Order: sequence, then C-alpha cells, then structure tokens
Amino acid sequence: MRGPARQGAGLVPVALACLLLVSAAAVSSRHHSTRGAIVDFAKYTHAGAHARALDAAAFILTHRPPSRVCSYLDAFHHHFIAHNPADVYVFVLGGAAAHAAYVECAGARAGWHIVDLQAHADDLGWVTPPQAGNASEWTVPKWSRDYRRMGHWRLTTQFALAASLGYSTLLQVDDDSYFPAPVTEDVFGLFVGRGLKMAGRVTSADDPETTVGLPELTRYFVVTEDVTPTLLYEHCSPPSLEGLHSPGRGPGAGWDRTTLFGNFVVYDVGFMTEHPYVQRYLRTVLRTGAHFRFRWNEQATLAMVWQLFVGRDEWALFGFAYEHHGGMDGGG
Repeated sequence: MRGPARQGAGLVPVALACLLLVSAAAVSSRHHSTRGAIVDFAKYTHAGAHARALDAAAFILTHRPPSRVCSYLDAFHHHFIAHNPADVYVFVLGGAAAHAAYVECAGARAGWHIVDLQAHADDLGWVTPPQAGNASEWTVPKWSRDYRRMGHWRLTTQFALAASLGYSTLLQVDDDSYFPAPVTEDVFGLFVGRGLKMAGRVTSADDPETTVGLPELTRYFVVTEDVTPTLLYEHCSPPSLEGLHSPGRGPGAGWDRTTLFGNFVVYDVGFMTEHPYVQRYLRTVLRTGAHFRFRWNEQATLAMVWQLFVGRDEWALFGFAYEHHGGMDGGG
C-alpha cells in the first residue's frame, strides 16, 4: 500500500455497474443508537434476512445482463472476497427477469444476496433528481440515464445505507473491475490500522467536459462556509482559491480534475456520514442537480470531498494487481 501519490492520467469510461464493498465491525447496539435503524433486507433479497455479521459487506449496482458480468463477479469472489471476506449484495436494475438471472449467477455462494433494486427504488434511493431537468438538457450525452443514476445513488444512498447496517468501512468498486490474481493484501485491516478516510487503487484526471461548474460551486462553498481545504489547492493553478475554476474560466489552468478513480475506492463510513462539512457539501451539490445534468456523478464530486477535507496522511493507494475494463458495453 503506497502513501499519497498520483498515478494514472487517462480516464476510461467508468462502467455504470458499481460494486460497493462495506467493511465493518459486527452490527451492535452502539451502531444502532448512533447511526439510525438497521435496514431490513429480508424483503429485498432472494436469500432472506441479513443473516451474517462478517467484517465486510459488498453492494453491487448493475444494469448489465449477467452474461456480461458473471465472469467479473467470479474473479472478484475468488481473488478478492476469498482473501477479504464480505457479504455481497447485488442491486439489479432491470426488473424481475434480470433479478432472476443474477440469482442463478450467484448460485449457492454463502453470503451473496440479490436485490431487485428496480422494485424497491423508493426504499433504496434509486431515482432521477427533479433538479436534473429534461434529458435533452444533459451534457455529454454518451453517459446514460442509468449511469447518472448510479452516481446519484452513490452520493445519496450508499453511505447512509452502510451506516444504517452498522458498517465502518466501505469499498466502492465497479462490476467490470477485474482482479487477475489473489489480493492477499489486508485491504480493510490496512485501511483501518492507518486511520485512513479514503483510499483507492489509482488516481485519474476526469474529462474536462464532465466537471464543468463543479470547481465554481466548490469555490462558493469554500467562501460561504469559511472552509480551509486540506489538499485542494495543490490541484489548482494558481494554487489558491483563484485557481479553483473550470478550464478556461479563470487565470491559470484551474482545477486539474484529479480523482480517486471511482471503480475502486475505500471510504470511512463515519467520516462520510458524520463529518458536518462533508454532508453539507454533498447537500450543496445535490440541491443543484448538476451532478446529474453535467455528469459530475460521484467521481468528481467525491474527489472534491477528498481534497477539501481529507488530510495528507489520511489517504493512500493500494498496489495489488488490478484492471478496469471500462466501457465493456460501449460506455455508460
């Protein structure tokens, strides 16, 4: 596991399907009292209630047919989960038929649960925000409605859901993230042991057209909330509030759009749900609907959270063998 360092530059399209991995201590009354009611998954899953209290749980959000995804899930199961144990929840966008196909794909694997997200959208936060406006107004049209809904779900639902289940550490990873060899590194142990707030596999510069306006909104937040960013100005040219702008919208090059590549990111759930400025910033973004309309999604938005609030020694990159097969069906 490496310390803070930038790696990678080109951004390949992040797949709609995402895998969210949640690591935690066993669900306890302490978590219940401080983080709200426990979500009852019995009515959502083919396998019944949340029956095991492992140290980790995984949420996978996918709109793809299992024929495209099962091989990735197999590699994830054998090469990652086998060495970093977790319950796995697959949230399926596609209705009853897709849900049934994923049930067959999961087979008899212990700890795997399949959720028909489309049937429970109201319960689990999978919606299109009204502020996003008409689809004809969305920029970068190659990124689909479902892809944008994935980002919206990650920003609005995944952290609260993980917290409500009592988990302390969350790993978000795409369903086309490929693990070619066993990951023997103790991902969650290292993350918790070092007191990290975020960690990833690689950093990447997001495309300029998918971040337009986000630096300006962040600048508004910094000024009105009197926030002193931890890392943000290191990613701005000039390296100050003056450089916090979209390319071509101010002096210098502006924000460099560096993100923790969203196909593999680990989060401290308490930090994401209980830090007052993190939630205040996310609410500021979500109220605009611009994360959906302009395709900031969670990748660029949470990059700002990272650079605003995470300390220099509170993030890192892992170094295990890993590939992201983005755009396996042609993009978002």
